[in-house]
Amino acid sequence: MSILTVGRIEYLNILPVYYYFDQHIGQDKDIKIINNIPAKLNALLEQGEIDLGPISAFSYAQNAEKYLLIPDLSVSSIGKVRSIYLFSKKPIEELTDAKIALTNASATSVHLLKIILEKYYKCRPTYSKMNPELDSMLQTNDAALLIGDDAFIDVSDFKPSLYKYDLGEVWNQITGYSMTFAVWAVRKDSIARCADKIREIYQAFMVSKELSEKYKCEIVEIADRKYNRGFQFWDEYYSGLNYDLTTNIVAGLNKYLMDAYECGYLPRPIEAEIWRDAYVTNR
Repeated sequence: MSILTVGRIEYLNILPVYYYFDQHIGQDKDIKIINNIPAKLNALLEQGEIDLGPISAFSYAQNAEKYLLIPDLSVSSIGKVRSIYLFSKKPIEELTDAKIALTNASATSVHLLKIILEKYYKCRPTYSKMNPELDSMLQTNDAALLIGDDAFIDVSDFKPSLYKYDLGEVWNQITGYSMTFAVWAVRKDSIARCADKIREIYQAFMVSKELSEKYKCEIVEIADRKYNRGFQFWDEYYSGLNYDLTTNIVAGLNKYLMDAYECGYLPRPIEAEIWRDAYVTNR
């Protein structure tokens, strides 16, 4: 059997899905795991260098003809996501002609910000992509978007005048929907090549996700060793994330994708398509 390559986002938001998975699937010689930021994983899946894994929801839409969504898996929030922030020198409604620095690490959050500003606040900012470092981004810009681990910074001490907007919360307040930032996608040609093995990987993800509550203390300890924010911070952070792909979450994802199309960021309307055969047991 050929080796299957599985992507893994190197942000802490993915730990509850991968903590147990990492320890057990790593023993399988037929599986190779590649860690990287969302933007890089987006490119690797598109190029066929990985077979499946978490990618930006926007990247899924760009390649929907080549991918299916793996069921029951996403990184979503209903309200605050606590790791995707717009830091701004002025209120969000005053960013009409602003200069905004965008992280170069993702696609979903970048387009979410553009949708919020352009469709709902009627702003027409000028955007530039930069490395995710807040001081540098704000030197020549009015606002900056940071995501993932780069957003785990407390600006209240050294930049108390900055406005801080959680984009998951803003989206929910405006639309009433959940927001899906990452999905697990699988290439259709990979399914054709080794569907049974991919089903095994899917089941391993399901087991790992179910066990995440049991390993919550270990997960929090790992996160806190990297960013010393305390148990309460990480408990609230992980409690605010949803790793499912329910009907309501898919509705929120489809709303985001339709808004992206209406704003001109997708060439055609896209709706999420889930790989239903993932549920078929091996025989």
